[in-house]
Amino acid sequence: MKKFLLLAFVALGMVAMTSCTKENSELIIGKWNVNTKASYEKTQFGNMTETHILADEGLQSSSMTFNENGTVSMTTQYAGEGTFTETTAYAVDGDKLIMDGEAFTIVTLDKKKLIIEDVATETDGGAQFTYTYHIELDKVK
Repeated sequence: MKKFLLLAFVALGMVAMTSCTKENSELIIGKWNVNTKASYEKTQFGNMTETHILADEGLQSSSMTFNENGTVSMTTQYAGEGTFTETTAYAVDGDKLIMDGEAFTIVTLDKKKLIIEDVATETDGGAQFTYTYHIELDKVK
């Protein structure tokens, strides 16, 4: 009996995971405004961390529109630099949002809020930096 219950829970979990992927790909469709308090941390050589708030770096507004055809249009406005729009492909794979070859982890996705995170490493002039991104988006009605 215990084995049967365990198998039932495993099967239920597999069904829940499968439906979650479909829900994520459907929930993400539409326009989302980036919270200008979005931030990233920059760590050099693993021991010195700086936190950057995008609004403090001149971000005035940013939005992402996810289309049913698998494209996302990103519009960004920085102080004194004008407005830029870029369109690229995206895909939702479980808890991953893949845009422009970068896989972000979907922390939260519901009808009102999308939170994504990513960690990227970059080498510049012999120095290695690790960037940890935390981006919050609010659904536009």
